[in-house]
Amino acid sequence: MFAKDGSVMANENPTATGHEQLRRLFTGIFKALSFGARAHVDWIIEAGDLATAQTHTTGTLTMPETNTTIPGVSRELWVLRKTGSEWRAVAARPTEAGETVEVRGRTSYGDITIRRS
Repeated sequence: MFAKDGSVMANENPTATGHEQLRRLFTGIFKALSFGARAHVDWIIEAGDLATAQTHTTGTLTMPETNTTIPGVSRELWVLRKTGSEWRAVAARPTEAGETVEVRGRTSYGDITIRRS
């Protein structure tokens, strides 16, 4: 799913970059939480070998340690890079409702800037 140099930039947490850091991040998340969620793609913009996508997730999160279930609603912004015939995530960032996020990238067609609120 992630490129070798892929990153997750979660709010109030250090950025995890590369397969090893991402593996540790997701191993910790999946130990702490059980997901009953569904991802939805809101939009995708493709520009040459780069693309950006906004997704949102709905469902529930359960903390197995306490057996507590809460609503699991989030939005995510993704930057994807095409390598050969595959698209891989190079950056993923959860976003808060109403938060403005700007993504800048360089493609073989030139620089792109995408700003979403």
